[in-house]
Amino acid sequence: MRFECKQGVPKSDSCAKAKAEETELVAQSSKSCCAHVELSDGATIPGWIAKNLKSHQMEGIRFMWKHINGKTPGGCILAHSMGLGKSLQVCTTIYAFCKRQMERARALKKAKDVPDAEQTARVMLVVPSSLLENWQNEFKKWINHSSSVKPELMVSVLS
Repeated sequence: MRFECKQGVPKSDSCAKAKAEETELVAQSSKSCCAHVELSDGATIPGWIAKNLKSHQMEGIRFMWKHINGKTPGGCILAHSMGLGKSLQVCTTIYAFCKRQMERARALKKAKDVPDAEQTARVMLVVPSSLLENWQNEFKKWINHSSSVKPELMVSVLS
């Protein structure tokens, strides 16, 4: 978020408040740039993703998490203006969900010595065919950006 006052106009109280809020948001984001962000049920967002999130995006992620992981999961709709980071929020939520599911499967496998416990979480994101490549690029940009051989999430495009 960026707040500016017009030149030549004295700064009003509302503009000064806006500047103070912007400064506080920047300070908060720099403090938590490398810290994991806790969601409920043991899920986390790693610091390398969290450092890219703004406060409204974290609010959106928590909203989605509550609706896919709550006592009565049922899904949700995330609607917002263009350019405010819905794609990043969806990629982050899916990443956190898949990681938590895989960790649960590993723990179950260890605890019960079940060799066939599936360590894969699958999510289907249904989008218009004209946006398939865009979504694949979003996952590459935010989640699988590392130059490592093994990507964080396997993303397959079906059309």
